[in-house]
Amino acid sequence: MSSTNPYKTTRHCLDQIAQPRINRRRWALASFAIVFLACVGFGGYGLYVDAQYAATLPSNVPRCGNPAMAAMAFIFPIGPVFGSVAAGMGYLAAAVLDPRP
Repeated sequence: MSSTNPYKTTRHCLDQIAQPRINRRRWALASFAIVFLACVGFGGYGLYVDAQYAATLPSNVPRCGNPAMAAMAFIFPIGPVFGSVAAGMGYLAAAVLDPRP
């Protein structure tokens, strides 16, 4: 009977296992998409709430437009800017966690 275990792992086998590389662009794109879509969602919800509020008012009554402006600000300037910041943070996080030299 053999005294060696055929199922025993050896160190040289573990060194040959390929480590998956972290794709920096994928992390940047995912970070941008998550933050941008969250801002667009908040803006869309704000527009929905503003439209529901406007529907409760009598016709031809003036109302404040600040809630609609804030919702549009979330969609257009805030979303892309925060998404770009998140993309940079995702790229840097992938660069720090990447095992390649």
